[in-house]
Amino acid sequence: MSNGQKTTVFWGDNPTRIYMQAMFELLLKGKEVGPRGKLTKELRPVVIEYHNPLERVTFLKGRIINPFFQLAESLWILAGRSDVEWLAKFNSGIAQFSDDGKFFNAPYGERLRSWGKNDASGFVFNPIDQLHDCYLKLKQDPDTRQAVAFIGDPRFDNSAYTLAGGKDIACNINIKFKIREGKLDITVDNRSNDLHWGTFGANLAQFSTIQEVMASWLGIPVGTYVQETDSLHIYLDEYGAKETEKVLKAYGYETDEDIYGSGVVPTTHTFSFDTEPRFSSDYDGFTDLVTYYFDVIDPMVTSEELYSDKTMWLPLLDEISTCPDRYLRMTFQSMFVKHAHNHKKFIPAIAGLKAMEDSSWKVSCLRFLSKTYASQDPNGYSLYPEFKSVYSHLHDDIKDYIERKEG
Repeated sequence: MSNGQKTTVFWGDNPTRIYMQAMFELLLKGKEVGPRGKLTKELRPVVIEYHNPLERVTFLKGRIINPFFQLAESLWILAGRSDVEWLAKFNSGIAQFSDDGKFFNAPYGERLRSWGKNDASGFVFNPIDQLHDCYLKLKQDPDTRQAVAFIGDPRFDNSAYTLAGGKDIACNINIKFKIREGKLDITVDNRSNDLHWGTFGANLAQFSTIQEVMASWLGIPVGTYVQETDSLHIYLDEYGAKETEKVLKAYGYETDEDIYGSGVVPTTHTFSFDTEPRFSSDYDGFTDLVTYYFDVIDPMVTSEELYSDKTMWLPLLDEISTCPDRYLRMTFQSMFVKHAHNHKKFIPAIAGLKAMEDSSWKVSCLRFLSKTYASQDPNGYSLYPEFKSVYSHLHDDIKDYIERKEG
């Protein structure tokens, strides 16, 4: 980490450590500002360089980020969707950012894959698939500087919308794609980044996934992901302060003196596997697999009736597990697990976890669900031994992380 004359820069290949570095810098050097009456501590401008964007899962003590939502939202974006209902099944709180409860005003998927369409208002004018357009530009000229996809849209993200009480303004403005030294780099321009819910709760997973998908379409490796933000901040209201406090206490920082006296960022962990699932599909293959999932698999996966009969859910899980793209397979399996869990059908949920390859995402999913499975199910039968069998072969430090009680 370095602090230049004007710009604060964080970099590295361990996103959990970058998270902690940024949080400490905000606490120590951030300036208080209160847009919309909400007090924050802010640094600006800030650049975050992720040197290995394939490491997109954070393993933070004291705070559990919902990995099912991160995977689902990335898929939702890549599919070009704008609807609230599908996404809210993975995080019901997301609906508060929709004006009508049906569509979002600034959904990244719609803007990236159907620029010129706005489902929330019914506006449609010559929709353009910007990701496909960037893919074609990069394919035609690997040295191009013209592969830019826009997210911010002044037709909808304007003062009239905000004065009318609009809830959803795009925080990220554009994505710039470049091939340099045979690798795909991206730079994301961002107007406003909340550290807990924006930077690491959403953006790292979203944009590094888009980057990896584009690289897969092009048949080249992933390079660097740079996020440029004009406001990196943490909220100081009760809700925001609680998130910061939970993390600090988990790392042994109990008082202000502990934080401001030492200023030392604690040791953080990352868990990855040599066989991490990666995207492997070209453009057409990816499109076919995602279309098939939403048209055929998803209507069955979301049905509660499916999980009441093993002869119904097991063949579907087997079909999902034959997906040739390992990252999409893992994503689809996580969808199966979360829907079974939502319906309180814990046996198929555990079966879905067992079907997933060992990966950083799987560890995060296990951590997220651990608290539930450590308790009894409604029939009084303990599912915890069965749940623990999913990860009993992993290293002790991973098991300890999954079973942490705080946060």
